Amino acid sequence: MVVPTFPKRTFNILEYGAVKDGEALNTAAFSEAIRACSEEGGGTVLVPEGIFYSGAIHLLDNVNLHLEEGAEIKFSADPDDFLPVVHTSWEGTELMNYSPLIYAHGKTNIAVNGKGTLNGQADTTNRWTWKGSEEYGWREGMPSQLGETSRDRLVDLAEEGLPVSERDFGKNHFLRPSFVEFLGAIIF
Repeated sequence: MVVPTFPKRTFNILEYGAVKDGEALNTAAFSEAIRACSEEGGGTVLVPEGIFYSGAIHLLDNVNLHLEEGAEIKFSADPDDFLPVVHTSWEGTELMNYSPLIYAHGKTNIAVNGKGTLNGQADTTNRWTWKGSEEYGWREGMPSQLGETSRDRLVDLAEEGLPVSERDFGKNHFLRPSFVEFLGAIIF
């Protein structure tokens, strides 16, 4: 295995409109910093000390997402912040689903590192309940991945050979997104 290397360029998310320690989503600022970094040939997208709320973060080629010590990305508890659906995998079956919290599809030379914290904010009020287990806060009548239109349907469609692009399981299917997924990425 070869460790990824990145040019010595830094793209601080604050310079792209990120606001720390507030409740506003910084998804667009992350996206802009990542796009600029990749377009310049790569480098480090820096998350400085502070708390930054975000929806899905999609990495591009030659991007190192680096969290400084004391930095925290708190991912939104609103499932809509992880739409539109993307080509992903759920329990080993490919589908179109909510975006993983940190995602890359077919990208090269990417990394996530640093001493900061990635906080998915999943708990018994969101995402965990979708598992359909009382252990995770699910109660009778709540939606879950165990419904007829969710997990079992996905498996059936895959076995039937339906193309991934037609296996759309976003809203109202309750298949929890992955935390980090590099699908088809070339990791050195």
